[in-house]
Amino acid sequence: MSLERKYRTLARAQRALLWFAFLVLLWVGVVVLGEVIMRAGGRTPWRARTVLGMKIEPGGKLFRRAAKLGFVHVPGALTIQFPDGYTVRATHDETGLRATGPVSATDVPTQPSIWVFGCSFTYGMGLNDDETFPWMLQERFPEYGVVNFGQCGYGTLQSLIQLQQAFEERPAPRVAVLTYAEFHDERNTLLSHWRKGFFYYNTLGPLQQPYARLGRDGRLRVRMSSVEYKGVPFMRQSALVHSLEEKCDLLLEQYVIRSHDVSKALVEEFARVCAAHGVGLIVAGIDIHPLTTDILAFCRARGLSTVDIAVDFGGDGAFSLMPHDDHPNVTANRLYADGLEPVLREMLAKKAASVP
Repeated sequence: MSLERKYRTLARAQRALLWFAFLVLLWVGVVVLGEVIMRAGGRTPWRARTVLGMKIEPGGKLFRRAAKLGFVHVPGALTIQFPDGYTVRATHDETGLRATGPVSATDVPTQPSIWVFGCSFTYGMGLNDDETFPWMLQERFPEYGVVNFGQCGYGTLQSLIQLQQAFEERPAPRVAVLTYAEFHDERNTLLSHWRKGFFYYNTLGPLQQPYARLGRDGRLRVRMSSVEYKGVPFMRQSALVHSLEEKCDLLLEQYVIRSHDVSKALVEEFARVCAAHGVGLIVAGIDIHPLTTDILAFCRARGLSTVDIAVDFGGDGAFSLMPHDDHPNVTANRLYADGLEPVLREMLAKKAASVP
């Protein structure tokens, strides 16, 4: 090879190397600039939360594994102490359901019953037994047995599974109350956003969770998964990577998973199961959000009884347990009971009139 050709070949290799180095530096510069912009805008790398400081006695655990529901509360009389020392007591029966009266929580009501389904709002996280709205309903409807199916971390899917299981184990109630909040949507489909916010509760017991998808035929598909969230590489170190991960999750939710549509299908199935057993259904909205309003409108369009019992947590803090915890306080629960009582009385009167 002539010296001239060797020179040209070397020159091409050098030019290619220079272009490669330029592109690498450009990519690094874009990443660094993106990271600076993200952090300047208040974005941060992902930091997994913990529940260190919360104490559960006896046993140290709040959850135990359940085959179809994923997890349920452990049975027994528990003392729950929050990190700042705020302490409440909760009584669970052998299936993990919370007490609604001074009678033994293990007694299945022999009188006609009212079943109330929901999440930690219904369960009454951060409250003593007698401060929860299902307990208050029991006091206002002593001729009925009120059963509190609320469990921390549950969504509409788990409420539906509870309903199906309860019909196999208990006499059918006169009325079922299904509480709904927009944040149940991400629980029903186990979105990454929910995994990130909930998996750290594994320290309070083993967690797995059922989740639902809509098939191409419009039918619900239910699967089980661990709640563990590992994330994508570098999202614990980079605000940019964390932001991109969140954006991908939003796009996946918007165009593929469509959690709100899944919730509507779950509510429809809940109503169908109740109707098949001759049980009256009330769907109660428990938070102020356009998606909650949409679910209530969706239910009314299908002839279902609805009630909006939400209170404003964004005001002066009169309805939350802050600074101890961000769940509804006893005042909010009293308003929940106030909102449900007239609708329940109307529904119960209709059901009683239809009983031969």
